[in-house]
Amino acid sequence: MKFLKLISALLLCSVFCIDVSQAQVDSLIAQLDGDLSANKRATILNQLCLSLCYSNPDTALYYGKQAVIVGKESSNDTILGKAYNRIGIVMDVTSDWDSALYYYDIAMKYANITRDSITLSSVFNNFGLIYWNKGQHDLAVENFTQALRIADLQGIDRIQSNAYNNIGLIYWEQDRLEEALEYQMKALEIRKQSQDEYGIGASYLNIAMLYDDFEKYDSCIYFLNKSIVIKEKLNDLYGLGKACTNIGITYSNLNQLDSCFYYLKRAIAIHESTENYYNAASSMFNLGSIYYDHSMHENSLEYLNKSLALAEQYGFNKLMYKIYNNLGLNNVALRNFESSSLYFKMASNWKDSVYFADRDRAIEEVQKKYETEKQAKDIAILQKDTAEKEVKLLKRKRYIAGLLSLITLLILFSILFIQRQRSREKARRAAAVINERDKGLKAIVSATENERKRIAKDLHDGVGQQISGLKFFIQQLNLEKTENIQKASKLKSIIDELGDEVRNISHQMMPRALQELGLVAAIEDMLEKSFHGSSIEFNFEHVGLNERLVEDIEIAIYRICQELINNIIKHSKAKSVDVQLAKRKDFLFLVVEDNGVGVSGKREKNGGIGMLTIQNRLNIINGELQFDSSEGKGTIATIRVKLG
Repeated sequence: MKFLKLISALLLCSVFCIDVSQAQVDSLIAQLDGDLSANKRATILNQLCLSLCYSNPDTALYYGKQAVIVGKESSNDTILGKAYNRIGIVMDVTSDWDSALYYYDIAMKYANITRDSITLSSVFNNFGLIYWNKGQHDLAVENFTQALRIADLQGIDRIQSNAYNNIGLIYWEQDRLEEALEYQMKALEIRKQSQDEYGIGASYLNIAMLYDDFEKYDSCIYFLNKSIVIKEKLNDLYGLGKACTNIGITYSNLNQLDSCFYYLKRAIAIHESTENYYNAASSMFNLGSIYYDHSMHENSLEYLNKSLALAEQYGFNKLMYKIYNNLGLNNVALRNFESSSLYFKMASNWKDSVYFADRDRAIEEVQKKYETEKQAKDIAILQKDTAEKEVKLLKRKRYIAGLLSLITLLILFSILFIQRQRSREKARRAAAVINERDKGLKAIVSATENERKRIAKDLHDGVGQQISGLKFFIQQLNLEKTENIQKASKLKSIIDELGDEVRNISHQMMPRALQELGLVAAIEDMLEKSFHGSSIEFNFEHVGLNERLVEDIEIAIYRICQELINNIIKHSKAKSVDVQLAKRKDFLFLVVEDNGVGVSGKREKNGGIGMLTIQNRLNIINGELQFDSSEGKGTIATIRVKLG
């Protein structure tokens, strides 16, 4: 029987997992009553959120949200980045992965704004853990590697150890056990050097599970006991529950059933107390499977049904097949062949929507049968207590009431149907208008860009070559008089300036770098030329653009960036400009930030033709524009484009 081994991979806090006792928690809470600065208050709230995320997730979430309030009131992006990251950790601990991803996205935005490398690396690590839980290993390794890269650059021990830990876990799932053990040992060594007790406990648990796969059960139990001691000391209920589950399974392999049952039941109680229902359901499944292996079928059915209830309630799809299959095996052993057949069918078809429809119809049939039987009993009782005439009158009244109700329902359904059809037609017309508008805009922009290409080519190939020929002709003239030499020199200078001007115009119309080298090279070239000779310093960073994008998107992003840079030069009075271009999953991001005078909300919305042009281009390529600006504090323009 293949059990669900729970690895301690989820080192969600990455860098800041704080080991505190209850007394220290009480001390932190008491400090909140004092007169504190925003930074100090936020630091304490974040410490409390992280310290309680495993033992008391609800309270941890409260303190995390309080830290967000402090960050917003003080307009401190660093506080907000850390607070949203910790809220994401609480969501992850309670298996609410979609909410965790949402909060990690917000945390990454603020970490990028403030260039907070520690928080940024923590978020990458936490993203990797979510994708690992979802079974998306490529995305998980990609994010873990990003976290490790930042850790190497910044020299942050905990990020390095957690990245090694998590990459090792990916190898573990892929049955690359030797490599997995190597990475876990690297993580343990770093954690011992930095005296990271929480991390050491996690490493012990992971190493123990690897020894379990090597079937070295004594070594496995040795490391599990070391992990349990640390997790009890730290009151890490989340990790303690995992350790108890795993040591229970290992004792089962050694056929030491009393110890096995003790630890698995303890694990279930711990997971239920922290509302970690996924791990609770997994531990119930493991206990039920072990009871089955030892022919204790009634006990097995009890825990498998408990596991099934949680899996169905919270949508734990990974468990559904295993639970149904084991329920079928138990019923075969108990000679309940009809039930076993049903469970095996469920096991093979649970993903199919037909199963859910069949289940719903079965429930409806049972309900109808129940209501019919109940009605029959009521009529029988009524016939005993009343005369036949009264019964007939009652039936007639019921018939009339039912008929009136049916007519009323038909009228209501008709009204709702008509309203729905009208709403659909209205939405269809609106979508058609938007579609035609976008087609028109796309045609205009495409024609404009094609005309730019043609003019640029004509300037370069036609006028440019003629100027070069004229310059060559002048150089070949036999000039004997000094006066003519001076005039020829002046004429040559004018032709040089004219050639430069033609090249500049050609480049503005359609940069050769964009056509030949791509978006990154074109933006670099444009920034160099735009800020050349000015007092404005600029910085350009790009991530993830290892291949060319669709031509329409490259041209649109280049033109939008060009327009934003021109606005900064003309209006912002900025001293420095940061430009970031990044491709992440299915999105392309362009962020242009300056430290100039900023703009008011009214000016942002009424930015003239330039802003209208930017918005039209974004409509065509399915993009969004967001401004974050206030007068005197600079401006951040963020472009997000959906790729594919």
